[in-house]
Amino acid sequence: MSLVAGLALLDFRGVRMDEPAPGGFVSPALATLALVVHHRTLGTATNPEAWRTPASLIARLGARKVRPALSDAIARIRQAGHPPIATAADLAAGAPDGQGLAIALLARPSVSDLRRALRHLTAPAFSADGNPITHTEQELSS
Repeated sequence: MSLVAGLALLDFRGVRMDEPAPGGFVSPALATLALVVHHRTLGTATNPEAWRTPASLIARLGARKVRPALSDAIARIRQAGHPPIATAADLAAGAPDGQGLAIALLARPSVSDLRRALRHLTAPAFSADGNPITHTEQELSS
């Protein structure tokens, strides 16, 4: 975790990263956690209170308790109206180290990456009247 302290001192403004190669791989566990940590980028949800980031999430990852952190993240995504496809056990089986996940969550994903993660990791969400919930670019940019 001392690496995190050192990275926090660096100024990354203006740094550009190359686009990943087509078909690039991101850990489904990381994508699930990123949905919870960086949820505000997605705009409105069916239950905004469910998206509140748990204070213990990063601490659990730092203590290498990946499965409990993923269980909490999945529960929050479900409460927000987006039923997850995978279980915490499924995600934890192929997950990177908890400390590595915690460090990776420092990077802010793009709106398109979060929308892609939501689309690939959850079943379609529906409002109370049965209509699919979609986010427009206008909602996401505000």
